[in-house]
Amino acid sequence: MLIKQLLHEAFADDDINLQALIMFLVFEKQVLSMEDDQSELNLYFLPKHEKRMGEELTKYKRKMKMIEKPSCYRIFTKQNETLYIYATSEIQASGYASSLNYKPIDISYYPDRLIYHENEYKYLSELTTGITAPSLLGQNNIELKYNYRNIK
Repeated sequence: MLIKQLLHEAFADDDINLQALIMFLVFEKQVLSMEDDQSELNLYFLPKHEKRMGEELTKYKRKMKMIEKPSCYRIFTKQNETLYIYATSEIQASGYASSLNYKPIDISYYPDRLIYHENEYKYLSELTTGITAPSLLGQNNIELKYNYRNIK
């Protein structure tokens, strides 16, 4: 897949971090082009570049006034609870879970989908109307009756 196609998907998915990474490398630093293969991005995901790229992208997003939109994250915890947290990033979701005295062991993006809430099915977007991030949307201790590693 070409970088321009990946950028198109990032816009469709509201993935502001991937948008910022691509735009920073293609337009700001001009080290990649839109016609390059997406595998060219792998270099920038290496652990040795994580801290510096994180700082660079934070500055770039601020400069470009790119605001992260909150999303829902599903967090499996050591307390055998599954939390659904509305947050702007995985880091914020993890920190918020920790502030609620939970120990996160696995975090994943949870797209807008139909969930069972208070005896009826609702879309996550219906539950997030009018609330601020971070917020706890719900929790479930039933899901972890199975080992979470087998659920993936």
